[in-house]
Amino acid sequence: MNYSSHALSSAFFLLFTPILASQDVVPEVIPAGSPGSFQASITVEDDGSPSIFGEPLIVNGKRIPDLEIMRYLCYGKGRGGLESRKMEVLLSQEMELRAFMRTEEILDENYDSKDLSELSEEERATLNGLVDEALAMFRYNPKELEERLIREEKQFYERYPSLDLRTEIERSYQDWAWYIDQVGQTIRFDTIFFPGSTENWPDITIEAVHAGSPAFDLVEDYQEAYDMRKAIWEDARTMTQNRLLQEQYDGRLRDALTDDERAAVDTLVSKEHGSFMPREDEMMMSLLRDFVIGTLSDPNVVTILGKLDGLPSDTLITVSGGGLETTIKTADVFEEFKGAFNAQDIHEAKTFLALYVAVTDVLEESNQLVPWDDFLNLLLETRVSLQGSMFNLDFLALQGHNFPSMEVYNDYLYLVESYRRSITHKTQLDGNSNLSKEMQAYIPVGNGIMGLAKVQAEALMVSAFDYPNNKWKENGWEDAEEEAFRLRALADAHIDELVAEEGLRRAALEKGVDFEGKVQPFDEWWAQLLDLHSDYWDAPMPATGKMPAMVGMRNKGRFNGEAQTRNDLKRALNESTWSHYLSGDNVVDQVFFELEQGQVGGPYRGPKGYYLVYNVKKLRPVQPVNYRDERQLGLLQEDFVRREFARFAHETLANAEVSGL
Repeated sequence: MNYSSHALSSAFFLLFTPILASQDVVPEVIPAGSPGSFQASITVEDDGSPSIFGEPLIVNGKRIPDLEIMRYLCYGKGRGGLESRKMEVLLSQEMELRAFMRTEEILDENYDSKDLSELSEEERATLNGLVDEALAMFRYNPKELEERLIREEKQFYERYPSLDLRTEIERSYQDWAWYIDQVGQTIRFDTIFFPGSTENWPDITIEAVHAGSPAFDLVEDYQEAYDMRKAIWEDARTMTQNRLLQEQYDGRLRDALTDDERAAVDTLVSKEHGSFMPREDEMMMSLLRDFVIGTLSDPNVVTILGKLDGLPSDTLITVSGGGLETTIKTADVFEEFKGAFNAQDIHEAKTFLALYVAVTDVLEESNQLVPWDDFLNLLLETRVSLQGSMFNLDFLALQGHNFPSMEVYNDYLYLVESYRRSITHKTQLDGNSNLSKEMQAYIPVGNGIMGLAKVQAEALMVSAFDYPNNKWKENGWEDAEEEAFRLRALADAHIDELVAEEGLRRAALEKGVDFEGKVQPFDEWWAQLLDLHSDYWDAPMPATGKMPAMVGMRNKGRFNGEAQTRNDLKRALNESTWSHYLSGDNVVDQVFFELEQGQVGGPYRGPKGYYLVYNVKKLRPVQPVNYRDERQLGLLQEDFVRREFARFAHETLANAEVSGL
């Protein structure tokens, strides 16, 4: 889980928030197809211009342009800003459509169906005023955003007085400006589609809600809740107003006050109860918004194109419908949000793009790349087959495997599928239904993962990343490496002392002499080392309100204090399929398959720092893999392909001519 996700979950419920989830078994989804021609998903061109990202990135003589790096960043870490822009287009188009329709209605009703161009200047001004009046209820007041931010800041600090709000917002939303934009956009969305009483709801909302929940009348449920909420709010305001009149205005009636006095009373009442009636419960609103968003995004109504649809690198998204079309440009989005991207983000972008180009060069030369159209069809089949499942393709890619975006995952999946076909001789059973020698060598790893072997490991993390302040440390990697090796030397020295003392104990035993050990037992010594030096960080418990679940707490690297499966330990070590692919290495497999019980391993380099790991206990697989079972064989083959591809990709990159990485 996010290190402090519980610090926000109770205070902030916003539209378009990424879904946070975890799972124990994450199958790799690899569609099948046939080899053929290739259409590049990542462009390579060199216009001779300098790079804003330092030395130009060149692989095998091919320049990867800055626009590709920008596009990677905007689709990934910048997704929140991009999605806000996309939704803003949809909202603007909706309001333009309503203005057009109301204009046509007024022309029919008041101007004998004249064309707008036939009206006089005065008539047009009158018509525009009527249109503006009709649409007024769908325009949100910025003051509501201001009051909501103040209210939620107060709630946050009541629960988490030791945390910094801005830091925690940026931990979850990447950027403060994106957060403010999303809160404001949520209010604007609700004002456009859910303006108060259901009597005021536009047809598109009524239809979307009824279609989304045909078995329950959520419109009626909403109205009942609205009436109750309105009555409670108005009663509270009235009681406060009466108290103020009694205490500060000698019990005079409101009508007896001056304009300034009434304004002063209203200000005090609004300060306590808000100027705007509280909105519906967020759980209900999230459901209702989803219904409307589904209608707004209906391919029969609007066409939204992205990278997978063949857009060039200078364009992120196009949105068209109702005679309107908007293009969201890569450079514009990057320029707006570039402050959110750090050096590590840029390095990851360059690494992925360099891997992609290096691998495609080799596979294209050997005619092993899948035809792009075939891959798109296979991807669609895979997506359709997973629709309605909890583990749909987006969930697997973004939550299960932790890829930065579906665009990056699609590119990765394309290369994995192409590579898979080049090694079918390794993955398929032979004529006697036996595994190849390569798959046989992989069986111990497959048994450990699929057979649910477990390891109780305690990890001392020396971080290059400042978790409490949510930023990379200056010289973080260099300092973390030095400190990790220093701590490893301390561990080795203590183990040597224990070994020497054990020798003295045995010698004393042989002589029949009493012996009293003075060296601290390793488990006690290690526990102190974790407490003093491990950089694993958990957000503090809230000071008020409901306590969050303890699941996912790091506890200085002790985790839950129990043996874990390989996938659970992978998450605890901040690793994922994505981090394994990007780095070409991982910590979890070295701990899980190589480190013996009772040993200390490392320093190992992970995604955000170095680890020393103490293997407390190992448990054997409870159910070894049966490759004669078709399903188990399929999972075994998929994991084997993914691992082999990562190795192949990094070997290929190492053999390529690369500069600027």
